[in-house]
Amino acid sequence: MIADTATSDEKNMIFFRVGNIMKKLKGRIISIVLVLVLCVALMPPRVSAFEMDSVYNVDIHRNTTVVGFAGYQWYVIGFNGDGVYSQSGESALTLLLKDSLPSPNDSLAFRNGASTQDDPSWVQYNGGWFYEPAFTRPSDYNDSTLQKRMEAFAGGLSVKKQELIKSRTLRASDGISGDDVPGQEMWPISLQEWNTIGDKTVRGYSKDYWLRTDEGAEDARYGNNAGTGLRFDNVTTNTPALRPAFKLDLTYALFASSAVGGKSGATVGGNLAATSAVTGAMKFTIYHSSQTLTVTTNDEQMNQTGATLTFPYTNATTGTNQYVSCLLVNPSIGVEYYGKLADCSSNSSGNINIPLAGVADGAYGLVIFSEEANGNNFTDFCSNPTFMYLIVQNGIGRLLDEDTCFYDGSAVRTSASTADISFNSFQLGEYYWQLDGTPPANAAELVSGGNLGGAMSYGLNTRSFSGLSEGEHILYIVGMDYYGTVYNILTINIPAYVPPPPPTTKVPRTGDNGIIPGWLMLSASVSGLLLLTAWRKYRKSKNER
Repeated sequence: MIADTATSDEKNMIFFRVGNIMKKLKGRIISIVLVLVLCVALMPPRVSAFEMDSVYNVDIHRNTTVVGFAGYQWYVIGFNGDGVYSQSGESALTLLLKDSLPSPNDSLAFRNGASTQDDPSWVQYNGGWFYEPAFTRPSDYNDSTLQKRMEAFAGGLSVKKQELIKSRTLRASDGISGDDVPGQEMWPISLQEWNTIGDKTVRGYSKDYWLRTDEGAEDARYGNNAGTGLRFDNVTTNTPALRPAFKLDLTYALFASSAVGGKSGATVGGNLAATSAVTGAMKFTIYHSSQTLTVTTNDEQMNQTGATLTFPYTNATTGTNQYVSCLLVNPSIGVEYYGKLADCSSNSSGNINIPLAGVADGAYGLVIFSEEANGNNFTDFCSNPTFMYLIVQNGIGRLLDEDTCFYDGSAVRTSASTADISFNSFQLGEYYWQLDGTPPANAAELVSGGNLGGAMSYGLNTRSFSGLSEGEHILYIVGMDYYGTVYNILTINIPAYVPPPPPTTKVPRTGDNGIIPGWLMLSASVSGLLLLTAWRKYRKSKNER
C-alpha cells in the first residue's frame, strides 16, 4: 500500500504494477491502466505511456471511439501520435464534443460587434463596424467572443475535471490570427484539424459550428452541420455553435468501463460482477488525491484462505457516491471481475468482504481502492490501489504478496537423466536457474550467477532438463521482468527417478479369452485317436466271434 503522501514516482509504480500484469494482450497502444472491461467493461491499471489494449481490454480507434466526460460524449480525434494534437507515447486522448450544447452555447458570434458603438469599450475597425476588444483584426481568436466562451465552458467544470485537461497555447501555426493564446483548456478545431479528422460523421454536429481559423480580417470559418463542407462569414453577423475540443490526461487512469450503465452490475453486498467488453462509449476511473484508503494487509490477512476474503480498512473518502471497490485482473486476459465492497457515504472505516462465489479458477491481481462513482458519462475518481495476487481454486482463494513472480512449481522425473519442470508466473520477462549447489543467498545473486533460462510468460511455463544424475535434485528459479525488477526465488524439488516395474508374463489358461492351450488340444487329439483305435479292434473281434 502506498500512502497518499507518496511521491509521483511511487504513484506511477503502484499503478504500473497493476497494469504490468496485462501487457500480454494485443499490441501496445497506450497504457490507460488497466484493456481493461466490466459489465462494467474495465482497462486496466497503469498508467503512464499508453498501452491501452493491454490494460483495459478496450480498443481505441480514432474517429470511432467515444468517451464519456463531464456528462457529455466526445469523439476520440487523436491519440498516440495519430490525428489531432497528439504525441506518440503520450497518455492522453484528444476529444471533440459529440453532443450538442444548450443555449447560450448553441449560437454565438465569433466576435461581438455592431454598426454603432453600443458598448463604450468597443473599437471601430477600418472605418466600419465596432467590435469587442482587444484585437488587431476582428478575426483574431485571442480575446474573441468565441475564445471567452470556450474559457467559460471549461471553467464551469468541477476542479477535478479541469485537472484532467492538458492545456495548450494556440499560435499562428495552430490556425489562428492575432496574438498567441496561452493556457487554453478547450478550443475550437482549426481548418487543418478539420481536414485531419477527415470523417464527415465525426465532423457532423447538431448545427453549424465555429472553427478558430480566420478567412481574412473580418470573416472566420465554420463547419456545416453535416460535416461535409466549410463556409466562412462575417465574425459578427453569423452565429454558429460552440463545439469544444480538448486533451484528456490519462496518466493516472486505473481502468475503463462502459460510459452508460457500465458499473450497474455490481452492488454492495453482492457477488463480484463478471466483466464484458466495453460497448458504446467508455469512461475512465482515474486517480485523484482527494480519494484515500488504507487497507490492512498484515500477516493475518495475507495468510487467509477461504470462499470470502476479509480486510479491515480505514481512511476511506466519504460522501455521495463513495465506495470501496475492487478488481480481479487476469494476467492473460485483463480485468475479469469488478465489485463494490462497501458504501462509504458516511463510514470511513470497517471491514470489506470479497466473495469468490462464481469466480473462475485461475490467478488474478486483486486491486482494492476507494472510488467516487459518478454515473453515466461522468469520470469516476479513485485512490491509489492496494495490490496483491490471488489464486482461486474451486471458489477458494489464497493470497500471495505483490512481489510474487513464480508460484506453484512442480517436477516430474521422466527418466534417470531427464525431468519436466512446470511453474506459473505473474510477470513477463526472463528467468534464471541454478541446479543443486549452495542455495543462493538472495534473488539478485541467482540472477548474476545463475543460468539464463529464457523468456517467462504469464501463467504456465514449462522446461525440460536432461543430463541429470540419479537421485534427487533441487532447482532454484528467479524471475526478472522487462523493467529490471527481480522477484522471489522459487525452489522446486526434483524427485529421484523410480523405474517402472518390469512387465509380468501371463500363461494363458482354458477359458482365458476363449483360447484353449495347445498342449490340451494335442492331448485331446491323441486320446481321441487311441480311443478310436481301441474301438475298431473291439468291433473286429466281436464280428469274428
